[in-house]
Amino acid sequence: MNTTSAATKAQLFQEMHAKGSVLNGWSAVLNISGDYLARRVRRQWPTDQAGTHSVTLLSAQPLPPGPGAANALRGVGQMTFILGEPAVSVVHGRSALTISHPIRQVLGRSGNATAMPTAADAASVAWHTDSAVNVPAHPAARVDIEVPLVVRPAGSGASGFDIVLDAAAASATAHQLPAAAGDGGALVQHLMNALGDSNGTLLVATVDGSTQADTPALQPRSLALLTVRTPSGNQVLQVHFTTGDTPAPTGTGVDLGEPLPVVDGADWSLMFSSQKVFQDVVAPEFNTLSQHVKLAAAAPAGGRGAWFLQTQNRMYFAGTVDWGNAMPPVNQQAQIGLNFTGSPNEGLVVSTYTDPGANVDLQFEIAQNYRVTCSGNPGQQSLSFAGTQATVAGAGVAENTFKPYLDQILSQEIRSDLDATSLASLAAFALRTVRFPGDETVIDAVQIPGDLVMVGNFDPDAKA
Repeated sequence: MNTTSAATKAQLFQEMHAKGSVLNGWSAVLNISGDYLARRVRRQWPTDQAGTHSVTLLSAQPLPPGPGAANALRGVGQMTFILGEPAVSVVHGRSALTISHPIRQVLGRSGNATAMPTAADAASVAWHTDSAVNVPAHPAARVDIEVPLVVRPAGSGASGFDIVLDAAAASATAHQLPAAAGDGGALVQHLMNALGDSNGTLLVATVDGSTQADTPALQPRSLALLTVRTPSGNQVLQVHFTTGDTPAPTGTGVDLGEPLPVVDGADWSLMFSSQKVFQDVVAPEFNTLSQHVKLAAAAPAGGRGAWFLQTQNRMYFAGTVDWGNAMPPVNQQAQIGLNFTGSPNEGLVVSTYTDPGANVDLQFEIAQNYRVTCSGNPGQQSLSFAGTQATVAGAGVAENTFKPYLDQILSQEIRSDLDATSLASLAAFALRTVRFPGDETVIDAVQIPGDLVMVGNFDPDAKA
């Protein structure tokens, strides 16, 4: 199997369907591409047309006064480090990023000054050369910084959390710097200061619980982070959510080899527990619309697999077969209900089930499914079901008794009400509950293979 090609939407949907439920007890899990995190970090270091970033550092130390000199001169040094684009990678199994700054060139010069200069062009400096000269530098010269990723309560009394890079707790190491640069401490400190704000942090994402005020079951209560490298080498940050009254599981991670379809260009995927989706969103919203049919979330048999939807009110058949004097009459009965289960590429698929106590075989073939569609412009996208026209085929008793009712219920009542069922809280979670400063979340695809999954990108926010 080509593991690289496995990171596609089709493969993700197939694997989620085959495994049923993959979130290991979490309400939702957001998978973020390591490539996006790298783009986010690189914004901290604007580059020139050559794709490099320059850091110029000044140093000074007193010189012994010369004969007859009233004031001691200061020996001044200037070093300019030309840095290439930083390489950013996740630290496997630990919530942290490694940021490696390659040093492409080092320029230096020295001089004297009557006062401590604050800039290279200060009038107090008399440089020994008109411009900086090349300082021999090792090809592997670089500065490596490891920065923890942490979750903190949202600031300013807001309801929610912040996911930040904690530059104040970062560790850094300089490698192969020229001897003239000393231990590189000044360069390291400059790079670490540039990474964080005045509080020593770089905000990666915010989680705003107030956006789910109308759906308390989806309000985030706790977060856990995990960085992973997938079998095909893709780097992913996983953000695990508990919502509502769901307790936090003891472990992290999802039961998927490639949780993010990067081959299809996705920056993120967001997975919701099938129990949450059906029990707390779809069934309650549908039941407020439907006058006759009611839906309920149904647990998988034996606790394994994904939850699904099931009709609460069933159709009941009862009849008597009378053989005259040949044998005693036979009473027949059956109850039929409808299931709505996930699929790899068709959304919810409709099927019938018969009560285990039935003593008459009522066989139906139903062809109907409900895809989840996404519409609207970025930032204002909405989700909804889009049901197909139902086709019902039956035989014998089933054909003459239930088929007309199933045709009507599926094609009219259920379809109109399920298509009108609000999925606004799920869209809001992706677009507004979790926000990425400077970027807008765009939903590209939605599917219900078992657990519900959205896939999308981060586009630069024009309003930022």
